[in-house]
Amino acid sequence: MHLLTRGATGPTGRIPTDLALRSGDSVTTLVRNPEALGDLREQVTPVAGDATSQHDVLAAAAGQESRGSVTDHVHG
Repeated sequence: MHLLTRGATGPTGRIPTDLALRSGDSVTTLVRNPEALGDLREQVTPVAGDATSQHDVLAAAAGQESRGSVTDHVHG
């Protein structure tokens, strides 16, 4: 499956990216700075962009079979 994840350079976005890769999926990830992917860069297709930009998200999502989003909720 071809998947799009966002924010794979951070701890929350890295989780679904790692899970998809372990499942054998092809992963495209939308990140502000592809260089920050480190070792992950060789395993994914990085797309530079802003996850809050509708234009960037739609461009990165082209050709993907699925998209994922993980939101961390903090309750005080």
